[in-house]
Amino acid sequence: KLYKMKPIIHMIPLDDLKNETSAKLEYFEKHILPDIKHHTIVVIPTYFEYLKLKEAIEKSMFDSLHDYSDHKEVTRARGRFYNGHVKMLFITERFQFFHRIGMIKGVKRVVFYGMPLHDTIFHDFIQMVQKRLEIDGKKKAVPAPVIVMSPLDIYKAKRCFDVEKVFGGEVWSFCGRGVDLCLKSSIHLQLTY
Repeated sequence: KLYKMKPIIHMIPLDDLKNETSAKLEYFEKHILPDIKHHTIVVIPTYFEYLKLKEAIEKSMFDSLHDYSDHKEVTRARGRFYNGHVKMLFITERFQFFHRIGMIKGVKRVVFYGMPLHDTIFHDFIQMVQKRLEIDGKKKAVPAPVIVMSPLDIYKAKRCFDVEKVFGGEVWSFCGRGVDLCLKSSIHLQLTY
């Protein structure tokens, strides 16, 4: 199957490269967090960024699967997420890379807190949402994934999709590599410079 979607990309402004982590966190809290609904997975590239995000957000809003989660924590977090006890499930890229969870029950949308280093991680989560819709028997389009990225993430984005024009025009070309997923569409760039 081929899926078409229009990801929403939030390009955060950066005055100084040293401030990328704090700028991304501030932008996420101000612009993304208020719009997050139940059953949302937030994919976080590094454990360091996960710790920063964990400190900033109220614990009752999320559960997490990270690099050091044991089996008991994973089972508890997935159950609480599925049953709606928490709004979001934070998953670090490294956790997904080593555990390769194919399906998380209850997932309805995905937010990428920065571009994943490996393109397979990006496609895993897009397919996870699509599988969930197929299981529910819903014939609607995959909800647009939200991507929060800085100019430093442009090279990571090139690993996940073919970038035709980044800043000159607003058209990006998406094509999955080695997966049954093809994303070819214009992208809604929300530049905040």
